[in-house]
Amino acid sequence: MKMFLWLHPSDDIEVLKGLYKTYMESDLIHELDVIKGYGSFVDNEFLRAASSKKTIEEYLFPFMGTKNIILFRVMFEDVEYAEGRIRSLVGGQENFDKKAREIFELLGYQNFLRMRLWLLQDIKSPLCLNSLYQYDDVLEWCLTTLTPNKEKEFSEGLHTPEYLKSFQRALYCLHHFDTEKEGDTCRTSAIHKIRKILDERTFVPEFKQMWEDVKAGKIEVKDPWKR
Repeated sequence: MKMFLWLHPSDDIEVLKGLYKTYMESDLIHELDVIKGYGSFVDNEFLRAASSKKTIEEYLFPFMGTKNIILFRVMFEDVEYAEGRIRSLVGGQENFDKKAREIFELLGYQNFLRMRLWLLQDIKSPLCLNSLYQYDDVLEWCLTTLTPNKEKEFSEGLHTPEYLKSFQRALYCLHHFDTEKEGDTCRTSAIHKIRKILDERTFVPEFKQMWEDVKAGKIEVKDPWKR
C-alpha cells in the first residue's frame, strides 16, 4: 500500500486520498498489505529516519523526500477508519490487538527519544531536512500515541536506569538546543513548538517533573549530544 501511494506520480493529497480509499475498500487486498504498509511507514519515517546517515546512498531504506508528509496526511488523517478497516480484515479486535495495534501506538513516549536523535543529525542531511517532526499535524499525532496505556508505558521504563537516562538526555537536548546558533531552520521552528507542548500539555507526572527538573538544572546529563 505505502509503495503504491509513494510511486504514484501525483502529489495531490485529494487524488491520493481517493486512491487510498479505493484500495482500502477493495475485496482484493490482503490484511498483510495494509498492516505492512502502515508498519513500514512508521518504522522508516520515525525510527530509522533519525539515523546518523548523511547521504541517501548510505541510507538502506526507501527515501521518500517531501512525499513522506503527503503520505502521512493521506494514511493518518483518519486513524479510526484505518484501524476499523484493518480490524475487519483480520477478523475482530483480538486479532487486531495481536497484529496491528502496536503500529498505531508504537511510539508513544519514544517520540521524544527520536526527536533527540533528529537534533544530532547534520542539518544539511536529507533525512534531517525531511523529518516528519517538523510538521504540526505530525507532532499532534505523536501526542495521541501517548494516550493508550500511557502511565504503564512510561512508568515501567523508569525502573531501567539506562531507559531513564535516555529520557533525561532527550529532554536535556530539547531544552538546551541552541536555536540562535541553529538559525531559521525546520528544527528551530519545531523545537519552539515542542517546548511549548512540554510546558503546557498534560503528561504522566514523572515525565512532566523530569522536564521541569531539566529546565531548572536539577538533572546532570553525561554526554547529551552523543549518540
